[in-house]
Amino acid sequence: MERDIGSIRLPRWGRVVSAEGVVPWLVVDDGGVPVEPIRRYLSDVVAGDTSTGSVRGYAYALMRWWRWLRAVDVAWDKATPAEVRDLVLWLGQAREHNQRRPRSTSVATAGTVDPVTRKRYLGERYEPRTIRRSNAVVGAF
Repeated sequence: MERDIGSIRLPRWGRVVSAEGVVPWLVVDDGGVPVEPIRRYLSDVVAGDTSTGSVRGYAYALMRWWRWLRAVDVAWDKATPAEVRDLVLWLGQAREHNQRRPRSTSVATAGTVDPVTRKRYLGERYEPRTIRRSNAVVGAF
């Protein structure tokens, strides 16, 4: 089935929260309940001696995956490579979901380097490294 990738909007569902215990970051649903398949996976990630920052990044990638599955009406355990492919295609053309309003300086600075911090200014779209990481995390999940 071909999806109209450009028309898909991710729902504002769930959030990533810091947690006490073995898994330092969790994805919780709208009621604040941890998403169990994601919690189990993040537990395995932690067992692999992964940094706290990486676990947080994995949690955000999986929250986006869960939102994607809700948007395309596919259960997590019924997802196929087509859903992964379509998410990657969607990420390549979508504005970052966490942006409440466009960045005022993005047009002039996107992709350039701040001379003081030496960090790249981000644009309004998902960065290629974010897309690659998302693809890797979802594939491993």
